[in-house]
Amino acid sequence: MGIVFSHDCVLYKERGMTDLEVSFPSEGTGYEVGGVAIIKGTDNAPAAQAYVDWALTKEAQELGPSAGSYQLPTNPDAAIDPRMVDLDSVKLVDYDFAAAAAAKAELTARFDTEVAAQPKE
Repeated sequence: MGIVFSHDCVLYKERGMTDLEVSFPSEGTGYEVGGVAIIKGTDNAPAAQAYVDWALTKEAQELGPSAGSYQLPTNPDAAIDPRMVDLDSVKLVDYDFAAAAAAKAELTARFDTEVAAQPKE
C-alpha cells in the first residue's frame, strides 16, 4: 500500500505496473492544485508572463496526457482525458484552506521535530 497522487498511478500502470489498483478512502480524500507564479523583481518578467499566459491556455493544459501527466486541467475549456480521475466519483473532504494556512507553521515545525528528526534505519 502507498499514499500517492492517483494521477501518477495511471502512468505507472501504463509503464507495466499492472498490479496497481487505485482507491480512495471512503471517508473522503484531499486534493491539491498546482500553481504557477512570477517571482517579483525577476529580470525576465516578459518571458515569465508569456509562460504563465501560455500555461493557462486550453491548448497547454491538454498536452499533459501526451507526456504521461494525468492531472485535471484548471482551464474549464480544456478536454478531460478519460484516464484522469472523475472527481464526481470521489468523496472529497471539506477542506478549510484558511485554517490550514493558519496552522501551517505549527504543523511544519511539529513534523520537523517528530518525524523528520527521527533516526533513519
